[in-house]
Amino acid sequence: THHFEIPYQVRERMEAIAREHNITLSTLLYAAWGILLQKYNNSDDVMVGVTVSGRTPQVKGIDRMVGLFINTLPLRLKATGDNTAAEVFRSLAGHLEERDRDGCEHTSLTAIKPLTDLDKESNLFESIIVIDNYPLDNLLTQPGSGQGTGKSLVIRSYEAFEMTSYDLTIQIMVKEEGSLGVDFHYHAEVFEEE
Repeated sequence: THHFEIPYQVRERMEAIAREHNITLSTLLYAAWGILLQKYNNSDDVMVGVTVSGRTPQVKGIDRMVGLFINTLPLRLKATGDNTAAEVFRSLAGHLEERDRDGCEHTSLTAIKPLTDLDKESNLFESIIVIDNYPLDNLLTQPGSGQGTGKSLVIRSYEAFEMTSYDLTIQIMVKEEGSLGVDFHYHAEVFEEE
């Protein structure tokens, strides 16, 4: 794992760009990774996996269900050097809105892959982006999180381990305030840290 922080000042600027283009911070991050993949792969057409929570109100009783309802779906970024950033953002936001509107967040990759031109051995994507936008750090480490019990529970530190089957997973932690934490989880036999 390679960890770094995107400073708060840069995060503020990113959020301002997202507001200016009427997109989410997640869309901006997906676009940035997609453009980077295009450059590294010398391709105008790339695919990345993005995780979705799957906790939509359309699922009856979802508010009473326990468990992870996450799914990883392909997201395609097709853009040429002639496209402006605004055009890339609009196109990507349109794809995400269409996916959400059509209720595709529960579709499995095994159902999606046969609809492509890829052969059986090829993967839809080689890297995934996981955006954690829940305030786990604050919930676990805030004093008084055991209020109402007569005792105050304080967790001073914790550690979580997540694993995917992809050679490269980009995990972005959106904290309530401050910087963005970024972890590149990579397969050391496939990638060098540099």
